[in-house]
Amino acid sequence: MSARLAVLGAGLVAFSILHTLLAAPSVRTRLEARVGQRPYRILYNLIAFVWLMAVFLHTRGTYDRVWEVRGALAVVLRLVQVGAVVLALASLRHHDLKHFAGLRQRRGEFVDSSSLQTGGPYALCRHPLYLAVCLVATATPTMDRRGLVIALWLWAYSWVGSVFEEHKLRAQFGDAYRHYAALTPRLLPWRLPSRHLRRRRPGEHTA
Repeated sequence: MSARLAVLGAGLVAFSILHTLLAAPSVRTRLEARVGQRPYRILYNLIAFVWLMAVFLHTRGTYDRVWEVRGALAVVLRLVQVGAVVLALASLRHHDLKHFAGLRQRRGEFVDSSSLQTGGPYALCRHPLYLAVCLVATATPTMDRRGLVIALWLWAYSWVGSVFEEHKLRAQFGDAYRHYAALTPRLLPWRLPSRHLRRRRPGEHTA
């Protein structure tokens, strides 16, 4: 069991490194020169999917339980998961999913049409989709050791990944993103949304 957990941890760490490297502009530019710009995003997503599926399938099985709750607390945790799913769906509405999947690039459309999102779920925190995925994985009434490793990895990778992502967002949106980041928590919505973000102002891109 400990050996499978070690494989799981190593596989997730390796995925994190590879996924981050392939998203780096310098690496992406070099690889696009070899495989082409159009299929790169699709290949990027395919590699991520196959890698994670291989890790999860290789480490499936029965593990010791870390916690198991019943009654009212179990209901509360399930409600948190339902709320997280709603948050994820609300967040996805503000993304160009065809660009994310690589379908637009396949047709030769390389410009991401997404604008800076500061309203709706993005007024709660700067990365609500990451938060939603982490909550679904964590707020479970029954957690085994494998699930806990995956949940901890999701929180860590979401935090580190958001740092790299925000370098790109600051470069793309400049002072508008810096202002938004100063008013909005990164991942955990520990304060109420700013009134300036909930209201749409002239000339500002909002969700």
